[in-house]
Amino acid sequence: MKPLNSPKNIKKPYQKTGSQVFLNKLLSRKRNIKNTRTVVRKYSKIVSILFPLLLLALTIYFSYSYLERKGLLDVKEFEIIGVTKYVSLNDISSLVKANVEGKKITNMDIKKLENLLKSNFLGAKNISVQRESLSKIKVIVEERVPLAVLFSTVDQKNYLIDGDGYVLGEVGADSIDLPVVRYEGSVLTGTFVEKDLVPLTIQLLDLSEREGLKVSSISFLPKYLRLYVDSGVEVLVGKSKDLGKFMEIVSSLIKRASLEGKRLSRIDLRYDKVIVSYD
Repeated sequence: MKPLNSPKNIKKPYQKTGSQVFLNKLLSRKRNIKNTRTVVRKYSKIVSILFPLLLLALTIYFSYSYLERKGLLDVKEFEIIGVTKYVSLNDISSLVKANVEGKKITNMDIKKLENLLKSNFLGAKNISVQRESLSKIKVIVEERVPLAVLFSTVDQKNYLIDGDGYVLGEVGADSIDLPVVRYEGSVLTGTFVEKDLVPLTIQLLDLSEREGLKVSSISFLPKYLRLYVDSGVEVLVGKSKDLGKFMEIVSSLIKRASLEGKRLSRIDLRYDKVIVSYD
């Protein structure tokens, strides 16, 4: 029996020759080299995306430069529409011209121009500005609509007011068929009256129409309102009262008096108890 540690049973380690080492290194380098087709395919996709964008950017740049050199982006004209009565066409045209003519339409601050026009022409409820073409803008004016005739007890004159309480101008007493609102204070054209006046006027007119009543005039006094409805019936009501409820009472009393053949002269709703007077 041969001993286990006999020199014949010990395996010698495998040794590579110089040529094999060189061949292995060469093969490992080839494995790290990227396929040429893969690289070309990858970069061609990037180029296919970037190239049209670059072409578009260059087209826009050179087109803009051409239009600018030729003066085709300069605002040469403007149009104003919607001006009828409460905005001066000459005044608004002069202001628009001073702020747009000769300027680059691409550099114009449209919102700033709108705000400038609105602050200078309060007779317009709204003003908008649009780019109509490369060299033209359009100004659209929405003028205010009269809501009532405001009679000032201070100067004994009549003025037109709109739904925002803006005083449109002086008007003749019988020149327009609108409710008359008596106002215990001074009135100036081009300004706004007290903020509570218009909402209350609109509310009273709506409630009166709902109840089938025709309001001929409304007076705003310090603590109460005075209305004349239908055939001159005077109605007194506190400002803090439920106007809807009290207009129903007025309508009911007028209808009852008519059925009874009576003529009402005054309905006082300022107190807890309704006071009715007849002619």
